[in-house]
Amino acid sequence: VHQPCPQHLVQADCLSDPGCVWFDNSLSCGDSPCLHHCDEKNCTADLANGCTWTNGTICLRQPKIACEIHTGKPADCEAQNDCQVDKDGSTCIDKKCNRDNEQGCLADPDDCLWNNLNQDCTERPCKETQEGPCVASNEGCVWQTTIPLNSTVSVYAIGQPMIPFPTVACTVSGSCSCSDTVKGAAVDIEEGYIKGKDVLICDQCTSLGFKSEWHEVPGVLYLKSAGAPKTMTEYAAAIATVTFTTTSDTGMPRTISWNYGHAFLSSTNGHYYHYYSKSECQNVDPKASECHWGQAQAECESSDNMILGLRGYLITITTDEEDRVAKMKLEGQGWMGAADMKDEGKWGWVVGPEGLEGGCTYASDKSGCNLSEQVGLLIGTGNGGSFAAATDVKTGNPMYTNWEAGEPNDFRGSCPGSCATEGEDYAHFRWPSGEWNDFPGDHQKIDGYICEWGGVGQLCVDPKDASG
Repeated sequence: VHQPCPQHLVQADCLSDPGCVWFDNSLSCGDSPCLHHCDEKNCTADLANGCTWTNGTICLRQPKIACEIHTGKPADCEAQNDCQVDKDGSTCIDKKCNRDNEQGCLADPDDCLWNNLNQDCTERPCKETQEGPCVASNEGCVWQTTIPLNSTVSVYAIGQPMIPFPTVACTVSGSCSCSDTVKGAAVDIEEGYIKGKDVLICDQCTSLGFKSEWHEVPGVLYLKSAGAPKTMTEYAAAIATVTFTTTSDTGMPRTISWNYGHAFLSSTNGHYYHYYSKSECQNVDPKASECHWGQAQAECESSDNMILGLRGYLITITTDEEDRVAKMKLEGQGWMGAADMKDEGKWGWVVGPEGLEGGCTYASDKSGCNLSEQVGLLIGTGNGGSFAAATDVKTGNPMYTNWEAGEPNDFRGSCPGSCATEGEDYAHFRWPSGEWNDFPGDHQKIDGYICEWGGVGQLCVDPKDASG
């Protein structure tokens, strides 16, 4: 029996517990993926997570060996993935910037720097916090009192509120007009966000008739009407009052974007995304403890949930970049739009534009899929260690997947859902790792779901007018 992993608030304590693993993207401690392996074969095959079959009964992660034991042995120190030799040339210390994603890297802003070109995390030069040592360093450092924000707003000052979009005004063209009402708007710190130090605030929203809700995990400020529906013109006036403030002194630039609609718009593919908690699964009995996969999809695709002519669906992920966006905005274990309920072991995207490609037909006013009969666009086949990705007919490359080691496995044992009677036919994100796993549709440990908009329906405004 080990201490519940979330109680380990320090990375070193977490890594010393063989039942736990540290997640850089959320700076939290969670159960090791090794615990999900119930037999020795699958356990020992999981080399990526360092799993070992222990006491003949349980799969645990091998505890991390402290770097300090390699002090005085530089070659041994450098041979460890998580260790590096300190500047004294002898002491072996933890490699602080051994992070494989941007959010995890920027969680150590005083020491680490994310390289977008190489997609890696390195030690940040110019770490001096006073002007004299900064200018005197031999790293080519320059002292700045203001820092670039993005391409449209020149600078921000540490600790001082600034308005990213002071001149926002509604100028849309298409079948929608500025006088049309929308259910919300979003302002998103899309790149460079530092959780706990950056914040977006709308102090004037109340007086303008809006409510604002800051979501700290993904770095998104959502705006919605406090009463009667608001027009795009009225939302533009509220967006123009939003302020950005940071207490970080790293000098890292930020990219901040805004858009009409009750979800945030990703600049990577022009699609909208929003994470809903299971309490927002409206078709669920308030006394129930789960949000069924089918109910989540019904919420996403409902006519009341459309954004500027686009119909929603449970998120479908076809690229690493889209998966990265999803993980950065994830706030709990959430459903996605993949399933194998039609044919066990044949996993496909059964909703959204990928569902259309797979043979699903949508009526003009609603999605017309009989999901129980839908195979969708094939992702791959197999369960457990035998899963093999299908070939993307457009590129000739394997379809993108991000299954947790040993998944999907169609587990049919005891679980807080219908594992024993129905198996696991629906895909979801693990939290906080963001890797994929399969669950029965009524699993009680699901926290919510991610809806996506794009590719089903017709955007009623010119894309350049819907965001900025």
